[in-house]
Amino acid sequence: MRANYLTPAIVLRSRPFGESDKIVSFLTESYGKLTGIAKGAKRSRKRFVNSLEPFSLVNLSFQDRPHSNLAFILAADLKIGFSRLITNLERISFITDDGSEKPGSKAAFSACSAANTSTAVALSGRRSLREREQGL
Repeated sequence: MRANYLTPAIVLRSRPFGESDKIVSFLTESYGKLTGIAKGAKRSRKRFVNSLEPFSLVNLSFQDRPHSNLAFILAADLKIGFSRLITNLERISFITDDGSEKPGSKAAFSACSAANTSTAVALSGRRSLREREQGL
């Protein structure tokens, strides 16, 4: 029997797969970047309601699949949705048209990260779930 994992996560990307499934990438504090398959997510009215939109903060429940790069997404319960953020690319952009950084963008990002330290994620030095379990 496979173990179930529960962790806060930020949805990075969601794309269709087949007729009713989605492939979703998440950023987690405990497991780093995690990609999984959400079976029936395109048709589901209960399990994944509005929770697989980019930048959404969710409580992610998943199972690791030992012979696959994709985890099996059991549920993604929406904690905070940022629907207005994804409607305007300028709101999420750190770079201006001339290639320089927007004034205050790093400060704003730092403030957001500091305000929600439980979801602020440092990717450097993170090991994958399999590496952790194998003691690598």
